[in-house]
Amino acid sequence: MLHRRWQQALEGSGQVALVCAEPGVGKTRMMMEVHRRFGESQAQTILMFCSAYHSGTSLYPVVDYLSRTLHFAHNTEPGERLVKLQIWLDSLGLPTARFVPLLAPLLSIDLPERFTPAHPDGAERRRRTINALVELVVAHTQRQPVLLAVEDLHWVDPSTREFLGLLVDATREQRIFALMTYHPEIAAPWSNQRHLTTLTLNHLTEAECRQLVRGLETEQALPDELVEQIVNRTDGVPLFVEELLRTVLEAGTRSGDAIPETLRDALTARLDRLGEAKRVAQLASVIGRVFPLRLLQAASAADRTALQASLDELVSSGLAYRRTLSGGEDYAFKHALIRDCAYQSLLRDERRGLHRRVALALENTGDGDAAPAELIARHFSDGGEPER
Repeated sequence: MLHRRWQQALEGSGQVALVCAEPGVGKTRMMMEVHRRFGESQAQTILMFCSAYHSGTSLYPVVDYLSRTLHFAHNTEPGERLVKLQIWLDSLGLPTARFVPLLAPLLSIDLPERFTPAHPDGAERRRRTINALVELVVAHTQRQPVLLAVEDLHWVDPSTREFLGLLVDATREQRIFALMTYHPEIAAPWSNQRHLTTLTLNHLTEAECRQLVRGLETEQALPDELVEQIVNRTDGVPLFVEELLRTVLEAGTRSGDAIPETLRDALTARLDRLGEAKRVAQLASVIGRVFPLRLLQAASAADRTALQASLDELVSSGLAYRRTLSGGEDYAFKHALIRDCAYQSLLRDERRGLHRRVALALENTGDGDAAPAELIARHFSDGGEPER
């Protein structure tokens, strides 16, 4: 079905697919597969991630996308940011005189005198900014089709929701395929539009779970009774199947008595076996789902060699993955549930101490120039120093 929608988008009849599922059922995996099949070679891919920690930060997913696209590192100077923004807008055929004054404030760029400031009225400036962002996405279609992927709409801030609503309307006659995911606790954000499709991902059947287990096994096949216990305990949640199987294989157990009862138990067991890498995972979980290497180094007490060894172990274990950017390197937990498990394994005092270290790292390494003030404030508050 998604392939048919993609073909319609290629023909200029834009499509929007809203994917609803519980955590761990496969929304992220579906998004990655769609990107692999369609986005890598056939389209310009635009990725946006909503965040539980930034649901009150206006246009956070858009600002994050712009920063990644323009390769802004934490220490990129404002002047260099302005040049990169202008070059990018020129490449899209968009007038810099109109767009720069609207986008520069989102990217912590001070405008030179040669640019006319955006409209002074706050409401009007906001309206123009959101419309400009819609134009910016549509402009990509002049070169090739666009795959727009937005993850975790249940955490979207009001301004981004308004932007996406306008963009959904704008896709009707554009070569855009938008794929957006959300949890079932919220209603579908938009409905009653012919070019919009809502998909609900269900838990796997027992037969599908068995097939997944057998497909993930190593050369040494598990006994049938052990496979059945994994199937029975995972409730058809693909992430649980994968993590429980990894736990069993890493532990080398052949007995069902050693199988964890819940996904959290399985993830905790895998984290416990990491040793020193678990401490790095806990610090990373305080930073968030995505944790830049430079910030992790600034907040960590470990030397760079030991820290890198722990990160390599996290990646090889499948709990996290590495992304290399022109502005540096960052890492991300494979799933938000893994990040949550590492975070909740911290004792209260440990957690507060790590929040304070991250807040100080954001301030003292220059990263505070690029970090939203409320992000630093949240770390100080969670670190037991709300007055800061």
